[in-house]
Amino acid sequence: MVSGAPLNVLDFGATGDGVTNDTAAIQLAVTAAYAQERALYFPAGTYLMASTITMGNNATDAARFCYFFGDGKDSVIKVTAANVNPFLWQGPNPDVDGAGNRIDGRILIEKLRFLGPSSANTNTNSIGVKFYGAQGITLRDCTFNGWRDGEYYQNCDIVSRYNIYSQSNYIAVNSLATGYAVNSSLNSFNSYGGLVANNTNAGFYFLGGLNPCWFGVNFVLNGVSIICSPNYALAGMVTASPSIIGCYFEADTGTTILWGGGNGIVRGGVIKGCNFIAGAATALISIANYSNALGRGLISNNTFDLAFPGSSFITQASSAEKIDVNNVNATPIGDVTPSTGVFTTVNSGVILKPSIASAGTVDILSIGTFAAISSMSITITATGAGTATSRKYQIVLMGGGTVTGSDISFVTEVYSGGGSAFSLGETQNSPVAGTNKLTITNSSGATASYRIVYTVEDLTGTLTVL
Repeated sequence: MVSGAPLNVLDFGATGDGVTNDTAAIQLAVTAAYAQERALYFPAGTYLMASTITMGNNATDAARFCYFFGDGKDSVIKVTAANVNPFLWQGPNPDVDGAGNRIDGRILIEKLRFLGPSSANTNTNSIGVKFYGAQGITLRDCTFNGWRDGEYYQNCDIVSRYNIYSQSNYIAVNSLATGYAVNSSLNSFNSYGGLVANNTNAGFYFLGGLNPCWFGVNFVLNGVSIICSPNYALAGMVTASPSIIGCYFEADTGTTILWGGGNGIVRGGVIKGCNFIAGAATALISIANYSNALGRGLISNNTFDLAFPGSSFITQASSAEKIDVNNVNATPIGDVTPSTGVFTTVNSGVILKPSIASAGTVDILSIGTFAAISSMSITITATGAGTATSRKYQIVLMGGGTVTGSDISFVTEVYSGGGSAFSLGETQNSPVAGTNKLTITNSSGATASYRIVYTVEDLTGTLTVL
């Protein structure tokens, strides 16, 4: 345990003036902190580092408590060149010693800002903090900017992150479980609050492990916000029971959450109480190579804002990989199997189609296969040119059939006049043979936006939200 007054890096020759190379002085201070089991303080200043500082560099050091802290954003650790990672905690090397060989490191790093050279992927060794073979790691109130990887964890257990700001890196957090299998003990990776923003490739790469959790984290403008066991993971890499709860996601350039694919497997898990704002024509949640071995996953109580018409709520590579979706935009829709937007049991929902140009046509729903049939009510509200139209329809939609005559009927209509008129149409054998698709055409003469509320009264087969 830490005892006595904290050591001060200035007492070991560090300057923090942003000009002097402080690497040697900081290494002396770190070595002394371990030897004396004392905390190490970085007063406000900019500490330039030209090479790596090794924290736990032998078995004796690795078993001692490590506590580094500063004065928040004013205590800056800055590298002087690319391909330098300033702090390395070296426990057992998982590539050499095996995945199960870890040391109880008990590490706390608090109130420091780590400033890298750039977020370029070519700076493969530009990593803010790097941990091998450790368990018991806590980061609190730290900032990482301009790294290839802000944080890197390999074969690490019991990682806790509190209020960490990771911005403008290539990858904010990279976590790899070497040789992980489902019976491994690798577990407990938790992130609470903080900001993950403008990371060009990804916020989190979690390449295998048990029970990663994200609580109340804000994700903004990343390539992908959270990846668990993607298709380029090592063969058999498993992420078991991930939890994403109460997080905010805005305007990612790619898929916001990616679970599984190819060699990577996801089992169980929950995405609950989150807010998603689409930023590109892509899926907000994409699920592939999903296994039910640890129980079916759950997506519930989330809100989705499809700011781009080409976006979709949820896509899944195979309809056989079932996951329960209790609601979309707080509207209960029952247990479903999404596959490119396909729901096998649908009660009701909302479809948003913003900013459709005059004479433009957008797709709404499609019924699949010749044997499929759905009876439903649809209320379409359109706004444009300062006026509004609201029409309610009763519809029978059949796979491969036509929606004509008695199959479509107006129930109620409220029309205030002006530029928000539209027509409801259908296309046979679209998007594939044996299906039938409903469309809206903007006939107002001006750009209009549409909100479609649907309630399904009877469904045989599958209904696709387009």
